[in-house]
Amino acid sequence: MPTGTEEYYAQRAAEYDRVYEKPERQGDIAALTRRLATTFAGRDVLDVAGGTAFWTERFADATSSTTVCDVNEETLAIARARRRWPDHTRFVRGDAFALEAVPGRFDAAFVGFFCSHVAVDDLDHFLDGLCRRLAPGATVVLVDNTYVEGSNHPITRTDEAGNTYQRRRLADGRAWEVRKNFPTTDEVAARLAPHGAATVTSLSHFWVATLRLPRRTPMPADTHGGDHDDDDEVTARYLAHRNDATRSPNVVMEEPAVLAHLGDLRDRRVIDLGCGDGAFADIVLDLGARSYLGRDRSASMIAAARRRNGRPGATYEVGTIESFSPPDGTADLVTSRMALHHLEELGPTLRTIHRALSPAGRLLLTVAHPVITAPREQADGRRTTATVDDYFEAGERRRPWFGTEVTWYHRTVEDYVAAVLDAGFEVDGLSECEPDPRTLAHDPDELARRRRVPLILLVSARRPT
Repeated sequence: MPTGTEEYYAQRAAEYDRVYEKPERQGDIAALTRRLATTFAGRDVLDVAGGTAFWTERFADATSSTTVCDVNEETLAIARARRRWPDHTRFVRGDAFALEAVPGRFDAAFVGFFCSHVAVDDLDHFLDGLCRRLAPGATVVLVDNTYVEGSNHPITRTDEAGNTYQRRRLADGRAWEVRKNFPTTDEVAARLAPHGAATVTSLSHFWVATLRLPRRTPMPADTHGGDHDDDDEVTARYLAHRNDATRSPNVVMEEPAVLAHLGDLRDRRVIDLGCGDGAFADIVLDLGARSYLGRDRSASMIAAARRRNGRPGATYEVGTIESFSPPDGTADLVTSRMALHHLEELGPTLRTIHRALSPAGRLLLTVAHPVITAPREQADGRRTTATVDDYFEAGERRRPWFGTEVTWYHRTVEDYVAAVLDAGFEVDGLSECEPDPRTLAHDPDELARRRRVPLILLVSARRPT
């Protein structure tokens, strides 16, 4: 029996799309079609191992440019002839393990039904090469099969490395043995975690993962602390720290906790207070949100947000959190990431958020952990010890911040929870944002360091119906 995935798909090219005609898969295909068109709108997309371009057709009209790469000329010929493509669509022959040879600059990528054919021991190598090929802050969508008895070919054997195999038969009767792996969503998330912020969800027959690579533009954390929001030198120093994607607490602690508490965002209206460069818009829109409004006091941050994300549904405005005053009931989720510890008074803002939310609408906030904000003095630079002092003495704290100073307002954990309750919310979640071990699996010493002291506090709450 012949083996070899590349040759199998070259021989199968003419009949490949029949797999998508199965009635039980139509719901998943329709859901993914809507999601891909939204996610890739206005982006320069690299479609890796694009095959016959069945999936490319679902998003190519919405992109700024699309480059379809596949190793087989047989499938590319079918892809080119599939339809009249937009002028910004290109088809190139190329190896998924040698993407540096594919010309172009890409801020997004699609990997559809390819990873399941990659050997378990080679998958990290593929992901490393893919992420290196993409621009900072790029969004990657990966889709593949979930094993469903009766819909998928039976697994016929498993090798010593854990790869599973199927026996498949072409229309002409020839039988092939094809490697086809079916990881769990947890296993997919663990593979992606070292490369950025990942969300993985299951449909009926497919799983879909969205991976957001680290960016080199400002993020929300600690960009709202004083009169230095538009200081280019301060921003540059901050970015040098923030871009350490495998060590930054925003990446290994705060963002995984936020993703875990987001909930179902389909058709939700999201307002993000202290949005920074608006990168959070990618996450919420990828998860199906109807709209995203980002507000930040820094004009330069909002300008960066508008440059990086012009997707339908995303809007931005310059303004302070304290002056935020939307119409009642105009949001289903209000978020504020690493900004509210810069406010002297929380109550008025929380009450405004409460009014802005629809019945059962949600609030999700993160702040610098009170263990960190408590001391009245703190040295600049890399923290090697932690001293908790004056914990129950709320009030102003001045902090060195990348060569300047900002103002924090210390509150205890109890103070934060009480403020949220006093504003009329019901608290439904509390997290101290323990570092995600998968994100630091490559650096056990850094994982141990980040587990010593809580740096970030997350509070999730709901407006009662």
